[in-house]
Amino acid sequence: MQSMDKNTVIGFILLAVLLFAYMYISTKNSHELEIQKKRYDDSVAAVIAKKQTLQAKADSGKTVTMPVDTGAGALLFAAQEQQQTLENDVLKITFSNKGGRPVAVELKKFRSVDSSLVQVENGKTDDLSYAINTGIASKASAQSSELFFTGGNVQKAADGSQLIQYKATLPGGQTITHAYTLKASGYLVDANISLTGTDRLLTQNAFNLQWKQRAVQHEKYAKYERQQSQIVYLEDDGYDYQSVLGKTEKKFEKPVHWVSIKQQFFNTT
Repeated sequence: MQSMDKNTVIGFILLAVLLFAYMYISTKNSHELEIQKKRYDDSVAAVIAKKQTLQAKADSGKTVTMPVDTGAGALLFAAQEQQQTLENDVLKITFSNKGGRPVAVELKKFRSVDSSLVQVENGKTDDLSYAINTGIASKASAQSSELFFTGGNVQKAADGSQLIQYKATLPGGQTITHAYTLKASGYLVDANISLTGTDRLLTQNAFNLQWKQRAVQHEKYAKYERQQSQIVYLEDDGYDYQSVLGKTEKKFEKPVHWVSIKQQFFNTT
């Protein structure tokens, strides 16, 4: 029994020696593999860095510096938008130097279905502009609503009316002036557009006015309001209209005095 215990102990000792020897050899081999892997990774990184440096040098020789427009042309499209508000007893109109135009028109004595003031013009969805030739190589043609105008100061007259005026000067010397007069009372606004150098400003001297407007719900019953919404106009031979739910195009054969978008109770003309 004692002899068997002695043999068992010797066996355990031999196993322990073999285990330690195996662990030592494995650790040493693993360490050598890590060193070799690090050397390989460093070599690959060095090759990639050298390739990138050579590519950067090659690309730098091909770089083309684009000219930057710092003159009047740049200001026409990259100024800061500023707004100005005119009011009388029934109207509140917000004007913007971008486009030199009204971007919001509210009726102070009427409220919409959501209790807000009735808005008959909204710059987010509506647009009133015309095409021009800018004379700028990077943007030869544009809509007037894209231009940034100067001015925007309000002048008050003795009769209580207010005048706001915007002006844009193009690189070729052509000028565009927008002037609006709001009377002391009433819903009518005088709007005047003055152009100089129209032979270069307008293609074939044609003034192509573009008017976009989105009719929104003001009344409680939207379906009936849509049915009552019309495009009305006074043509040479008299007053006429067409439903906005009907035809999508109207070609005028005779002179038109005015055009209006009429909803159930409100209109913009």
